[in-house]
Amino acid sequence: MTKSGGKGVLSLLASLLLGACVTTNQTSYKEANDPAPPLDRQVIYHLDRAFYEAPPDCVVVMPSKDTINSQLATMIEDSIARHLTMKMPRIIGSNERKRLERELAIDLSSADGQQRFGQITNCRGFLDWRAVEVSDEYALVFSSRSIGLAVEMTHLSSNAILWSASHVAQRWDGGVPLSLTSIAFSAFEAAQFHGDQDILPSMVDDVVRRIFVTLPELR
Repeated sequence: MTKSGGKGVLSLLASLLLGACVTTNQTSYKEANDPAPPLDRQVIYHLDRAFYEAPPDCVVVMPSKDTINSQLATMIEDSIARHLTMKMPRIIGSNERKRLERELAIDLSSADGQQRFGQITNCRGFLDWRAVEVSDEYALVFSSRSIGLAVEMTHLSSNAILWSASHVAQRWDGGVPLSLTSIAFSAFEAAQFHGDQDILPSMVDDVVRRIFVTLPELR
């Protein structure tokens, strides 16, 4: 995570004043170049025709290729698996995947390893993910956090991308100091937000939940 102030914090302070107006919209990749409404929470996605032509009945949740904190990576994988369970007939989450990798002596980082894994487990769908943004900003009277994910589901037989989506979530606390009293109050709120350990897990689940709204249910 990174800690920084500056112009980004100032722009987020302005956003804080209008925070109640935020909505969530799902936008296809074709429409993503259009200007988003102010303060829009946008989920960008693509659902290919191949998803309906040959939908997978099992999906493997793959490990991220990002070099991010292992605790955060586990948190994200677990959240993805929970939401994927509500959409697919069968999934192989991180714990089962790791166990099978050990037992079968398979390296899932290679195409050959994925082919062998899919054939043995009869699980032909693979869901890859990566963190596109992880930040933590703190500037005395204002604190914000953001996390963004991109996911991609492929079919092993055709290697076709069946579905992809991305989203960035952001939360903040503090305020615009207008008096000595408001400075102290905003500083207290910002510090409390910055030190709250429950915010990140909640944000991860927010991102994953909003992303999975764009995936049709196959159960």
